[in-house]
Amino acid sequence: MALCGGLCFALALGDQNISSTIYEARSSLINLSGGVVLSPNALRILQRLGVYERLLHQGYQFENSDIVNEKGEILDRHYYGHERAYGYKALRIARHALVQELYRTIQTRNVRVIGDARCTEIFSDAGDGVTFRVNGQLKTASMLIATDGVHSTLRRHINDTPLKYTGITGVTSIIPRNEIRWSKENHPAAAVVRGEPGALLLVSEDPLAITTMAAIQRQHPELDRAGWDTLPADKHDDTLLLWPFYAVPSMPTWSSQTRRVVLVGDAAHAVPPSSGQGISQAIEDAYSLAYLLGAKGGSIPLTRLVDFWQQWRQNRIKETEHVVNITNIKRMSEAERKKHTDVPEEDLDKVQTATGQYAWLFNMQMDEELAKWIATQ
Repeated sequence: MALCGGLCFALALGDQNISSTIYEARSSLINLSGGVVLSPNALRILQRLGVYERLLHQGYQFENSDIVNEKGEILDRHYYGHERAYGYKALRIARHALVQELYRTIQTRNVRVIGDARCTEIFSDAGDGVTFRVNGQLKTASMLIATDGVHSTLRRHINDTPLKYTGITGVTSIIPRNEIRWSKENHPAAAVVRGEPGALLLVSEDPLAITTMAAIQRQHPELDRAGWDTLPADKHDDTLLLWPFYAVPSMPTWSSQTRRVVLVGDAAHAVPPSSGQGISQAIEDAYSLAYLLGAKGGSIPLTRLVDFWQQWRQNRIKETEHVVNITNIKRMSEAERKKHTDVPEEDLDKVQTATGQYAWLFNMQMDEELAKWIATQ
């Protein structure tokens, strides 16, 4: 089986005794910028795959992010995890640290990783396998899993609708915590400061909360890839990271007609990165599809298996996106919130509790859910 990207997917396949080859576009997995939030639904899977314990000492664990005003007064609270309720706190970790641990674990499994390898097109997609082009050379595999992100080059084989730029760009920077003028003592290390200009997101990425990641969202005209890459340098600030928000078109299917090419993670759906569920849902995608592919010794017909997985995952993504939308609107200034008349006010006024309305999201017992369907096949 071939993967365009997909370290976590390869680990999940290995857990089902399925060998794979990863074609990784990057020449190095070390120089990755930015960070991610891993929620309990993702951490439960990473523990199953043998990675969780090695990640804990490399990131910042927290349960909630307070939404506060400019005086530091708490207006609302959003839970990203809860050890007592869900078994795990959330973990904010640098992207390169997560990728390095996944790669170290993969080196102990039956996985071949080829770096600086760009999957550019699919040459043929037939009932007996897929032929695709990597760096100009043709490769073949029984299946091709496209986990190559929002800007997937393989998506056009299934859906050629272009990405849509949302007009919003995230701007982040890592700042020493002791250099920030906090509005009060003992200010929470994870918080959203809501003011008239908008929201300022603050969260640590190191275990001792020595540094703080500060992020804002701003409107910005669209640039090409080279323009986005050079913009921080143009601002003469090498500590800035820009994250333009692109929306992946809603697609009725994430797989080809043969079901031998499948889109996974951001290649299929891009949950906003500010939500804490973008990477967590990608991990759910990978683990669930790998689990199904290994079920009953791989004897379940591929079309039936992929169609079930796709419908099941699309329903869950739809529910997750609704929650994410509410969370993002809650962070906005009052003026910005009033523009979003599509969300009922009662949904925005609900106060989230640790064991409340989002238990379905964080407490997913994936093995049990999938086993129910497998037992019917």
